[in-house]
Amino acid sequence: MPSVVRAGAGLTIVHGWGLVVNRDAIIGSNVTLFNGVVIGRKDRITPEGRVTEYPVVGDDVWIGPQAIIVGGINIGNGAIIGAGSVVTRDVPAHCIVAGNPARVLKTGVPPDVMNQAPMCAESSGRKHQIRRNEDGHARAPDLALHRSGDIE
Repeated sequence: MPSVVRAGAGLTIVHGWGLVVNRDAIIGSNVTLFNGVVIGRKDRITPEGRVTEYPVVGDDVWIGPQAIIVGGINIGNGAIIGAGSVVTRDVPAHCIVAGNPARVLKTGVPPDVMNQAPMCAESSGRKHQIRRNEDGHARAPDLALHRSGDIE
């Protein structure tokens, strides 16, 4: 996995052998990736030329072993991608998908977060998870950041 991948806090890599993540993919906070996962680009040839698209993985997503995610698709927050799935279309939030091609098997599922991000932010006395926009930057860069042990 390239060091320039835009990923949120709490990224967990379980048995990371064979992991392939394109440098232009965007990965949200609290995402779990297992061995053999591919998050890659897709090229389309149009009359205007080549168009390259990259996946955007939301927050709190669990991606099982050997899953393949390609193209300009969005994986919704809290989604679970089954082992060996081939995902080429958007995945709704809080659902389980599996298969080749991946299909929705269940909706309304809670997220499976293995490593909750240790970073949080304070705004008006409330605690918030740090989120990233599509450029990989914090959505509210003016917020004060603290390690989890610093907040009561």
